[in-house]
Parts: sequence; structure tokens; C-alpha cells
Amino acid sequence: MADGQDGAQGTQSATGTAGDAAAQTTQTGQQQAAATNDGQQTPQLFTADDMQRESDRRVTEAVKKRDAEHKAAMEAVGVDAETKVKGQLDKLAEAEQYTSFVEQAIDPAVHISDLKGAYAVATALGYMDKRGKLDVDKMKANHPAFFSPTANANANAGEGAGLSDQGAQTINDWLRKVAGVE
Repeated sequence: MADGQDGAQGTQSATGTAGDAAAQTTQTGQQQAAATNDGQQTPQLFTADDMQRESDRRVTEAVKKRDAEHKAAMEAVGVDAETKVKGQLDKLAEAEQYTSFVEQAIDPAVHISDLKGAYAVATALGYMDKRGKLDVDKMKANHPAFFSPTANANANAGEGAGLSDQGAQTINDWLRKVAGVE
């Protein structure tokens, strides 16, 4: 009859509810774990819900770790980019200042002969404001060598750059004089 009883139990397990089958599987697992540990503490068995919670916890930790690393990397990139942008803005401001200085320096009333040298002196000694406006009077008083005298456009057709009028000579007068015809 023992065989009949075993068959009855097998039939009962097959026709039982899903909960009965899960309980039986858990019991079997506990028995197997107890048999393999030889008297040591039996390991904890996890249900499907426990395993799902553990899996979710591990995934959540991994996602948080990845997000933290990504955020740190982006902040580092942001700092680098911000530094580069600030550097470019500083270069742009300096270029605008130099352009303003050059515009003022080539004005015929000012006429600075050495632009680079005058710019270096003006920026180092504070003769300019942040916009590049030069304090011409202060620069002329302290560094007159940067300023050249204005050129005289009246050259009298090669007869010199003096201001005295040598008469109303024309090219025809000169040709006649050279040819000996007067």
C-alpha cells in the first residue's frame, strides 16, 4: 500500500492548487539545503518576490551610481567649457580694446607711429579705459616718442617740403627751363 499512498500523494500534488505546489517545492528545497549543509546553518531561501526585490534594488543602485558618475563627468565638462568660454570672452574683449585703440591712434590728430609699443605702454600704465579709449594728453606728456609729427602734403613737386611758396611753377615751366626755351 505504500506504493498506493505514494501514488495518491502524487495525484494530490498534481491536482492541488498552485499554492500547495509552491509550498511543496519550498519544502523540498529546504530539505535539500539541510541535507547538503551537514548540520551547518541552513542558507536563507528566497521567494520570487524576494528575488524580484533584490534584483530591483541592485538595478536601482547601479542606475544611481551611473547617474552620479554621469553627473560628475558633465559637471567636469561644464567647468572646462565654462573656463574656455570665459577665456574666449577675455580674448574678444582684449581684441575690441585693441581695435578701439588703433582707431583712435591712426587719427591724423593723434597719429601714433608705433602702434604695438604704444598699446603695450598704454595698457601697462593705465592710459586706457576698459573700452580702449586712450587718454591722449597723458600719453603725449609722458611718452612723446610714440607720436610722430604730421606729414606735410605740400611737397612742391619735388622741390622740397618747405612751406614757402616758390612761385607758381608748373611742369611746363620746368620743361622749358631744361630745354633751354624760355
